[in-house]
Amino acid sequence: SYAQLCLEQDAEQWFKKSIVARESLPDIEYAHLTVNLFEYGRFLASWGRAMEAAGLYERALPLLDASSTMQKDDPFGYALVLDEYETLLRSAARKADAEAVAARAKSLRASNEGKTARFKPEPYPNCRSEAH
Repeated sequence: SYAQLCLEQDAEQWFKKSIVARESLPDIEYAHLTVNLFEYGRFLASWGRAMEAAGLYERALPLLDASSTMQKDDPFGYALVLDEYETLLRSAARKADAEAVAARAKSLRASNEGKTARFKPEPYPNCRSEAH
């Protein structure tokens, strides 16, 4: 993909188009929209754009909470998403928000001991540190 190749402008264009396309579907499935938002956020984070990425997580998390059972079906996977969000918040100097998100992830893990994550987010290459 353009994102894996660190082609920032091309990848960003297609992430934005995918979000618009998903939102325009008459029978929108918000859980699927969250995938587009989280992936775009991960991509932005790989470019050091933590504030923008955190904004996408802020948009996606309530949709995910309202429309899916990820917290119930994959609490450790959900905690991994929260870990990513916490990292972005810390990078954006939002310590209090990051602490609240960290507490939420810790609580999910504590109340679901013995489970493992089915969803494991795949990071994008650290494009800022590579010569392209």
